[in-house]
Amino acid sequence: MDGAVCNRSFMHLCVGENSYLNYKFFSPNPTSSQDVILTMDVSHVLKKIRNNIMKSGLTAKSTRHLTLPDEPQLKMRNHLAEEVKKVKQTLNGAVQLLENTSKIVSIFRDMRQIVTLDDPRLNTLHAVSEWFLEWEKFAHEQKSNTKKPNLKMLMSLECHEDIQACIQGFILLCKFVLKMSSTIHVTLGLINSDVIENVFYQQRFTYNGANTNPNALQYRKLL
Repeated sequence: MDGAVCNRSFMHLCVGENSYLNYKFFSPNPTSSQDVILTMDVSHVLKKIRNNIMKSGLTAKSTRHLTLPDEPQLKMRNHLAEEVKKVKQTLNGAVQLLENTSKIVSIFRDMRQIVTLDDPRLNTLHAVSEWFLEWEKFAHEQKSNTKKPNLKMLMSLECHEDIQACIQGFILLCKFVLKMSSTIHVTLGLINSDVIENVFYQQRFTYNGANTNPNALQYRKLL
């Protein structure tokens, strides 16, 4: 799935409306005994991360003031202490964000198959998921002047939800597939919605001309 409102509503319909921190990204399949795995397309997730970063800044007009947790700072008794802390926190946070997003890119573009649940790439993805969860925990602990969590320190909650759905959903998919059969493996670089989108594009172009966004009834008539 991508992060469109309809897809997000479908996911919530399947897993509930509670905080996604408690989600397990699968749902019973009404037509078979096998569960349905819910996962977000990594390309859409990366675009959403990019857009949130571009919205971040230090001015009052910035919709995001992304701030990441850092190690305890040395105590200083002058006004420079806070400035040093902000600069160091910004640099360290930026490095951590780049490191973790780079891991998402490199792993989900990897064409080597996953043949066992002991694959270190799954452990890396789990660590990335935990890092983003720690960031959220940190932001919720930093109260604003209104004594409410300062959520501007985070990317949008939808973006964080998509990150967890992408990573945790994929890990669940691997567990499901590899436990089901020893002859079926998972190729990371092929787990995306490109094939489905290409099929839809060809059907829209062939049967419906310039209408690139047909509704359900129009699409059914195409077939």
